[in-house]
Amino acid sequence: MKIVHVTESSATTAPLRISEAVERMGAESVVLVHDAVRGFGSRARVAARPGFVERRLDVLRHDRQRKLLAGYPERDPVLFSPGLSGIDISRDPEVMSSDIVNLHWVCMGYLRPESIAKLLDSGKKVVWTMHDLWPVSGGCHYGCDRFEDKCGACPVLHSDDVNDISAALIKKKVRLWRGRGIVTVSPSRWLQSGADRSAVFSGGRNEYIPNPIDTEVFGMKDEAEEGSRKDGPFRVLFGASDTASPYKGFEYFEKLLMMISERDPGIAERLQVVTFGRGEPDSAAIGRFRHEAAGFLDTEEKMAALYRSADILVAPSVEDNFPGTVLESMASGTPVLGFDTGGIPDMVDSGVNGFIAGKGDAEGLYTGFKWLYENRQGNGAGIAARRKVLENYTMEKVGQRYMDLYNDIMGGRETAK
Repeated sequence: MKIVHVTESSATTAPLRISEAVERMGAESVVLVHDAVRGFGSRARVAARPGFVERRLDVLRHDRQRKLLAGYPERDPVLFSPGLSGIDISRDPEVMSSDIVNLHWVCMGYLRPESIAKLLDSGKKVVWTMHDLWPVSGGCHYGCDRFEDKCGACPVLHSDDVNDISAALIKKKVRLWRGRGIVTVSPSRWLQSGADRSAVFSGGRNEYIPNPIDTEVFGMKDEAEEGSRKDGPFRVLFGASDTASPYKGFEYFEKLLMMISERDPGIAERLQVVTFGRGEPDSAAIGRFRHEAAGFLDTEEKMAALYRSADILVAPSVEDNFPGTVLESMASGTPVLGFDTGGIPDMVDSGVNGFIAGKGDAEGLYTGFKWLYENRQGNGAGIAARRKVLENYTMEKVGQRYMDLYNDIMGGRETAK
């Protein structure tokens, strides 16, 4: 069986990990990308370049998309993808030789709705691993539930037009995709619920399979690392691929730091704040503490070492699917403090392997920090976090779940290279 995973860029780790997971289980698996990023996904292949006419048409579509978005000058500063730009990959040699096409992130100029319809027209079995709400929405990635009906008058666009571009996009998705056999996979139960409730995929097959992680790369702290941390500062980690994203909850991280600084000066003296990712934040709250800015780390090995060096990861996302930072931290034996949002409560068992506060509850976040700080000896929460990962999120366990799904879609056909 051959699976082609389709995603925007080789820098997106989840599709690469899923592809490796199913390959370990015996399938032939290829990652097909729009853009290759040096240092990431060296095994990923760039999709065949479309012909001159298709390229020219896509330039025109991209220009039209830009002009349409400019018509909403008050729109929120968050990602919104109208889905006008994209190419046809149905004749790509990798796609043509595949049994199943597994989509991932495709909406940033790689595939448009018509491109996915062409895959269906070609007779390909299509699985869509959803990493946010865009597959079911009128352009939003997070922050709205209008997708349950028909979108329009989009709050993200600050539009009062019921026939705006969000309404047009969701109508197109329903017309082109609904009832045509696309099987969605959601890494979180929250996102699966969105697919079940959506105008696009309700009544269809919407599965829940979490993302995998390589527990060899993201290994548990060893005794030497534990020993060095006992005498060092209490390291509090915060980071994301884009720390400036309003969905990652940096404002709540700042509130937590201010509470610690004002209420627990003794603890504050022991703290070291460590930030990582793109968009290094400028923060007066961080300025009250010793601060290490790790920046953007370009290998999993560097990331794993950073997680192992920390005492806790703070992940106060206000909306998120299945944040890789949480899974990576837990695999490394570092407990997580976060909100009850998205897929975080799927991973973190509050009071056992980390702590979960109510969404937007800064006081609850502070309570969780104190619990983790006061129970830091022996790293019991970190050990439990690692155990949860080994029981649920290894490459082998997740790879088998994908293979069971693929085999079922193919009518029980056994995998073979």
